[in-house]
Amino acid sequence: MQDDQYIYRFISFYDLYQLCKKKKLRLSLLAVQEDMNEGMGAVLQLASPQWGSFFSNSDQIAGQHLQKLHNTYITCWSTEPDSVAMWALYSPNKDGIRIRSTVGRLKATLADYQEATSLWKHTNHIGGTELLTWHWELALVRYINLNIFIEEMNKAYTEFRTSCTESAKGNPEWWTAEDGYLTEAPIFAERFRKAFTMDYFLKNSSFSHENEIRGVVRAGIRNELDFEGWKRLDDPFRQLFKSAEPGVLPSFV
Repeated sequence: MQDDQYIYRFISFYDLYQLCKKKKLRLSLLAVQEDMNEGMGAVLQLASPQWGSFFSNSDQIAGQHLQKLHNTYITCWSTEPDSVAMWALYSPNKDGIRIRSTVGRLKATLADYQEATSLWKHTNHIGGTELLTWHWELALVRYINLNIFIEEMNKAYTEFRTSCTESAKGNPEWWTAEDGYLTEAPIFAERFRKAFTMDYFLKNSSFSHENEIRGVVRAGIRNELDFEGWKRLDDPFRQLFKSAEPGVLPSFV
């Protein structure tokens, strides 16, 4: 996507008034979206090789999905300048308006918001429920048939497992050899990640008429760990940040 590419959004006159009055873009929590499959990409990501051993049952995965829904903000735009389907969906009473921006402007807006609310600017805010952010992304949505997508994931796993079994047949040292599994596994994991883990940018193919480009801001709240103590831990997996429980973060910002 080029920064000068035009993008469009269909909104009500009330939302336009709020946009002009407050002079800021409204972001919506993923949990308030009508599509019940929102965030499914983040859930499917848990099936990837690097996470599979940590999330092995449906309750764990459902819990992670709920966490993602209540700690992720999005703004949805379209690359399609005019669409009967979009007008019907977002202006059913024929009282809406289409606004235009560019990819570059949206990037700048998301970057500015994330910078202003960044966790690293609030390291001394121990505990509490203040909304803090740690990452933003902008990408085109990928539309998929979920059943086919899962079948392809399972097929990729099966083929890799079969390949490993064949390679190790009569040669058990292959599993620990530098030119064996230790090399093949990371290669497979990277290919799998690129092919199947689109995180927050997957939607059901029935929404393909939207031609959506989506901005995502990942949020949460500060935990109780002291910043100076955190620095002394020397542990890259220990965080200053935690996900908020459902209902803690506002639905719109």
